[in-house]
Amino acid sequence: MDYGTPRRNAWNLLESICNSKPIEVKDTVENADGSRKSVLNLEETLKAQDKATLIQEEFRHWLFFKDSERGEKLLARYNRLKNATVDTQWNGSHLTFPGKNPDIELRSSQVNAVWRYILDGRVVLAHEVGVGKTFTMIAASMEAKRMGLQNKTFIVVKNNTLMQFDAAIRTLYPNAKVTTVNKLKTGSKKERQRFHATIAYNDWDIVLVPHSVFERIPAPREFVEASIREEVSNAMAAMTDAESSDAPRFEISRYRTKVKQLEARLKRLAADEKKDEGFNVKTLGMDALFIDEVHNYKSLTDKVSSQRALDMRIKADWLRDNRGDHKGVLTASGTIISNELGEIHVQSRLAQPDVLVRQGEYSYSAWVSNNVHTVNVFEPAPGGDGFKMRGRERLINAPETMAAFREHVDVVFADDVGIPRPELENIKHVAEMTPLQDSLRDNLVKRAKTPSKEDNILKIMGDGIRMSLYPPLMTGADAPPSLHNIDDSKIGLMMDEVIGAYEAHAEMRGSQLVFCDLGVPGGSSEYNIHQLIKEHLMMRGIPEGEIAFVHDAKNDRAKSELFARVNAGEVRVLLGTTERMGEGTNVQERLSDIHVLVPPWKPSLIEQIRGRGHRFGNLHDRVKMHLYSTKGSLDTFMYSTLHNKAVAFGALLRGDKSLREYGMEADMTYAEVLAATTDNPLIKDKMETEHALTEMQARRRGFERTVMQARSEMAFYKDILQETREKSEQTMRIPKVNWGECDTAENGWVVEINGHPHRLVKKKLVNLGEQQELIEGEPLSPQMPRQELYGIVKLFGTGVIESITCHGAKVTIDPTRVASWVLHDEQGNPITGYQNGADIEHALWSRDNKVAALADQEQAASEKIEQCRPHTEGRWNGEKEYAELQKKCRIIDQLIEKGITDPNALEQALLTGKVPPANATAMPMAQSA
Repeated sequence: MDYGTPRRNAWNLLESICNSKPIEVKDTVENADGSRKSVLNLEETLKAQDKATLIQEEFRHWLFFKDSERGEKLLARYNRLKNATVDTQWNGSHLTFPGKNPDIELRSSQVNAVWRYILDGRVVLAHEVGVGKTFTMIAASMEAKRMGLQNKTFIVVKNNTLMQFDAAIRTLYPNAKVTTVNKLKTGSKKERQRFHATIAYNDWDIVLVPHSVFERIPAPREFVEASIREEVSNAMAAMTDAESSDAPRFEISRYRTKVKQLEARLKRLAADEKKDEGFNVKTLGMDALFIDEVHNYKSLTDKVSSQRALDMRIKADWLRDNRGDHKGVLTASGTIISNELGEIHVQSRLAQPDVLVRQGEYSYSAWVSNNVHTVNVFEPAPGGDGFKMRGRERLINAPETMAAFREHVDVVFADDVGIPRPELENIKHVAEMTPLQDSLRDNLVKRAKTPSKEDNILKIMGDGIRMSLYPPLMTGADAPPSLHNIDDSKIGLMMDEVIGAYEAHAEMRGSQLVFCDLGVPGGSSEYNIHQLIKEHLMMRGIPEGEIAFVHDAKNDRAKSELFARVNAGEVRVLLGTTERMGEGTNVQERLSDIHVLVPPWKPSLIEQIRGRGHRFGNLHDRVKMHLYSTKGSLDTFMYSTLHNKAVAFGALLRGDKSLREYGMEADMTYAEVLAATTDNPLIKDKMETEHALTEMQARRRGFERTVMQARSEMAFYKDILQETREKSEQTMRIPKVNWGECDTAENGWVVEINGHPHRLVKKKLVNLGEQQELIEGEPLSPQMPRQELYGIVKLFGTGVIESITCHGAKVTIDPTRVASWVLHDEQGNPITGYQNGADIEHALWSRDNKVAALADQEQAASEKIEQCRPHTEGRWNGEKEYAELQKKCRIIDQLIEKGITDPNALEQALLTGKVPPANATAMPMAQSA
């Protein structure tokens, strides 16, 4: 079998695979000015990647299936490191919560999470939006202090939820000693000292601070410096690895940028060394740290390091170091992983670094190398002259990776714990394209086929979303508002729904939220879509006073007042962006409808939007979530992608083991942009084929699991068979006693001392003097207590005893052994030791029954081995179909990338194995030099 191509031989491909280098083939072409450059050869690259896949599959088969012993050892090692975690079931039903408001009853999920923190000392609350993590955090803090586990807890919350959290503390624990820090002025030494005195010299149960304030409270300088130096060292090591593996220049540049930023911070620390700090988390007395909405501190990898995320990690590390254990840190979020797979490591590093150390994945790069696989997709190169590859990360071995993540993560979904909340109705609205939008779409298609460094995929996607909402928002578009009829767009559909819901819920003064992330008040665009919507709604009968912008609330107090007006039914339509109106916007009491005009960029944001109304405390029996899109735009694809990824990640958090791989990308490839904006019928074939491929992958994994399980069981029963045979051989050596011809077991023991035989009996007799007389003179009695025999041997040695027999079987006593009573076979050879004489009697008595039982066990084990054998051999019978589906997926991708829309071209390519050339509007292929 040939494992290489003319351009990339097998050894060359193997080297790239082992060093995690991209599999690509490039040609050198000459530019118009005579200079030369390298461009990707798509056809040759695809051939090389097919061969690389074949090498990997063959190696995998050889590794696990050619030699079952090797496969079992590797599997055992993997299971020991990655698959040895079982979710603990926590039950805190015995907790009584002294000091808690007796009128408030915590749910079982909240009580169990509190008990988990009490016992474990750290936890990540991955509780779905609306489940009640606020009360959980408060109760955990108060109970831990009551039990003497911690003294002063700092709870860090988002700025816009500070006053809500403060009210929740005082509601749940009316007598709690809590101080809430609204703002912090550190401009002068006197101000720092005043703050220090307030916090440090009072016995607060809880110190409640917003994110922005906590970021200004430093950790001890020495610890910060040591932590930053460690980050520099890790980044330098990662950069060295990237350079040695020929990583892309932009990736190496990101490492250099991070190192420079960290070194600059070290210089600032050195420059401020003589400055009076006045206070830090140590002098303030912080011994526990609770972080709400922790996903805001996610930008912290080997390549990227935001100062606020690193600052939070350093303080958590200092806390653990100061306490001398891994306890005291609680983090919480309704969307614990918001956008990238690397956040799994970031959250683990913040809350449970010891788990990463145990698995050898403390550094981000080590975690990625073990758990993330990069899948390359093709997209047009800048200028349209050929293609380039872009990597997309996939989480592999997802169940085991997530099991380790869940070791200290408390996962709660509202549906799982029966929290009462309104029924959710998802409604999709699709508007037809206006003539202006249709013409602008053609421009998007042209741009997608001939991109540039400045006009990349994200910019094209952004303009596609703007075009779908309101064409004048597009960058540089000749689309004056006069050419766009808003009533015919998705904004018009939305306003129809708003008016309908406004009238339907007039009696209870139901409220609605309108999410629109473009054309915001005070934004960069000259077009204010929020104001446009407000004016149209006013023209259709909604009073101005009942419509509000969340952007008008400039501070926390103003937001609290605005949210109270919405809950009271005074404001019935609230407009805002996902950022301003997502987390912490508790306006659910009268909320009947949620309208989303622009698909968000992150899967987690869909959950945050939904959670504004689909939560406990809503007076409605049903809440409607409206998703608006424009036909032929990117909207529908993005909504579907975001939803599917959110659902899949929820399944992973729950512990669903059926999903072995997972990706979180919300952006689209160029091919997907073209397919979505040109109504390419091949996109349907692509989705159906990928779905079929996913099913085949599941079947393949099922077959492999069956083989591995059969081999494991077969090895298990082989061990049982070997052990049974050894036991049988040993049992057969035990002398066979003819019980019909001998005395009872009571009189079966005979010991000969100085030529005098004695029968051993069970009665107690004989003191030390009698033992001495028994050995030196005549026997006192023809009978001797059996338990005294061991004492005689221990006192006078084995030489005084000439022989010991039990029903004719030879026995010796060796006081140096734990099992000192040794039974011998008929040839006089020792068989095994026993604890006492009674065990020897039992061995002789049960000998025949045991031989028969072992023979039955040997036969049963042999039968089990033969039952397993057929399932341990052979290959999966779906390999051919699986390979054909893979080929079909690749061909469809090539057709889409070339701009081909004719379904017949797919059939032709599948028959011939060749993709037809691109049409006149397709991207030109790079030619071999």
